[in-house]
Amino acid sequence: LGNIAQRLSRLWARVANLNELPGIPPAVVADLTSAASSVSARDLERALPESKARIVLLKTRNSTALRTAERWSDNYIYLEPEGAKWLRDHQCAGVGVDSLGIERFGRADGATHKILLAASIAVLEGLDLRAVAPGLYWLACLPLRLTGLDGAPARAILIDDSSGTLLSAWTGHDPIQERN
Repeated sequence: LGNIAQRLSRLWARVANLNELPGIPPAVVADLTSAASSVSARDLERALPESKARIVLLKTRNSTALRTAERWSDNYIYLEPEGAKWLRDHQCAGVGVDSLGIERFGRADGATHKILLAASIAVLEGLDLRAVAPGLYWLACLPLRLTGLDGAPARAILIDDSSGTLLSAWTGHDPIQERN
């Protein structure tokens, strides 16, 4: 699912330590396949109107376009700085994208990264969300423990728990029984 986990600690002081993310947190895969060139705050508001998930994975047209291209293109869908502010304001702990970068290609000021990392929001890049339907999942993200680097290769795995089995085991409540 994922390739790169970032923290860019040498550039910004207040940064999430990827090794301190809670166990296997719930995550929401947001359908942003209609975004034309970038993901804005308005796009996030439409895709996640009532989501309380602290980890947001952005599924865009990159999931298919970049995987079927014969060579890499710098014309990928990215997260706008206003979108990063929306995630910060909604207390997200992490954001993942289905492109090799969360920032607009060639953007020199790093505005999106600065907003996310100043708010201690972990960044996952290079996610393969082609076969993943929008919805709630559990996210296991296992970055290599490397020190002194901006990022690390990571294995990110989504666990579908639509039956509520894992949640039931974790909380001691059976959401399926409670619905009946």
